[in-house]
Amino acid sequence: MTPNERSKVNIKPLCRNVGGVISLAGIILIVAGLWEFFLSEVFLWAMIAWIVVVIFDFAFLMKNKSFQGGVDANGK
Repeated sequence: MTPNERSKVNIKPLCRNVGGVISLAGIILIVAGLWEFFLSEVFLWAMIAWIVVVIFDFAFLMKNKSFQGGVDANGK
């Protein structure tokens, strides 16, 4: 990534957003490891729901201006 591209990304909210998606996947996997019932179709549907959340999150990231450089959380 060039320095010019790097300066266009507001990294703190982006890291929090990506961390939330990764944490959600971790929670699903921990529950699958601890709860035997979860390993059936419930796990499959939980992972499908996680993929849908990731798709919506990606669309949100692409449209939201707060992740672009020069724009803070207040939209200024």
